[in-house]
Amino acid sequence: MELLDVMVGVGFVAVAAATTRTPAALRCWWAAVGVAWWLGDLEPLRLLHQGVLVGALALYPTGRPRSRTHLALLVVGGAMATGLLGQAGAAVGFLAVAAFAGRGVRFVRLSAVLLGTWLAGSFAWSQSWPASYDPAGALTGYELVLLVVAVGLPFGMRWDVRRRASLADRVLADGPGGLVGLESALRRTAGLRAVRLTRVEDHVVVDGLDPADAQTSAAVDRAVSLTVAHERALADTALQLRELQAARSRLLVAADAERSRAGLHLQGRLATLRHCQATVSDLPDVARELAAAVTDIERIVAGLAPAGLGNGGIGPALASLCSRHPVPVDLQADPDARGSTAAETALFYACSEALANVAKHAGADRVVVRLRAGDPLVLTVTDDGIGGADPRGSGLQNLADRLATVGGSLSMGAGTPTGTVLVASVPSRSARTA
Repeated sequence: MELLDVMVGVGFVAVAAATTRTPAALRCWWAAVGVAWWLGDLEPLRLLHQGVLVGALALYPTGRPRSRTHLALLVVGGAMATGLLGQAGAAVGFLAVAAFAGRGVRFVRLSAVLLGTWLAGSFAWSQSWPASYDPAGALTGYELVLLVVAVGLPFGMRWDVRRRASLADRVLADGPGGLVGLESALRRTAGLRAVRLTRVEDHVVVDGLDPADAQTSAAVDRAVSLTVAHERALADTALQLRELQAARSRLLVAADAERSRAGLHLQGRLATLRHCQATVSDLPDVARELAAAVTDIERIVAGLAPAGLGNGGIGPALASLCSRHPVPVDLQADPDARGSTAAETALFYACSEALANVAKHAGADRVVVRLRAGDPLVLTVTDDGIGGADPRGSGLQNLADRLATVGGSLSMGAGTPTGTVLVASVPSRSARTA
């Protein structure tokens, strides 16, 4: 076993010399572990290598302390080096390194867990089954673990380089919500406990990173840049959405105004046509044509929102609309139901569209229209028809879009036991952008 004893010290020193791309401070720690192992032939320095190895693992990958946690682990390593903690305490010390310094650093976590577990198992073996305990075998196993840790450094560094290169992608995939979310993700996912992101005017200041760890700094800068770009894109999208909603609302206002003007014009023409009917009673063919024209115009006018909607005008307007429907309609409107002109206009068109669909497609015998006062105003239209209405149809989709412009919503479900239930909800103080 003399050869294995020599190989442990040589392994740490050789790896420190060979890993030229590793930070110089960490290479010094690694070489110091090998030297401390050789010095372990002297009884007072028998456990010196454990304390130095705790420092090397705790300060990975830069070899320099970066937080109070690192300083505390160095104190633990000093106690281990002097033998104050004993073998059980040394096991706990390595496990503490895995818990506090190994977050997000696989090589450190695996190495510290392997060392701590072996020391703990060996101690438990010696205390629980002293008759079968083999000190030489336990030492051989410990030396093999140390040798694995020694030669594992270059592989750990290579994996760590790849991990840090993909740091921005992993952190952003963790779902950061702005800079606050990114800072939290960096601490949680990347193990950068001291990192702080501060917005200063039009740029972001990153604090708490080790200046010697250029790769991690570059990855964090990339994550910050992507997050800031994402925030700007979201802000631009939100602005465009608001502008689109305002434009759609203006179009609706203009369309409603045009409908009102057209309705007034048609009502004037109705009076003229009715007068003409009275004068052509001796011409039956002309009278029939005039009667058909009057019926058509009355149907068009009935579907237009009347003047005076707003502040309670919705109740009489719905009563007039329902009274002309070919299917019997039971209107149950709260007398206190009132809202803004925009809100009441939206509900009027919701009821008009729903009743038109019932007449065309439902095959219903009865319709119930309920208007509930409050904020929001809620209109419910229930029929006993065949059901199966498609909420994605163009008519209902246009109606849903209209309600959305005033902050309202539209839902549809099946009736009991048949038919369709349509529910339109609008804030009573809704206003459109003119």
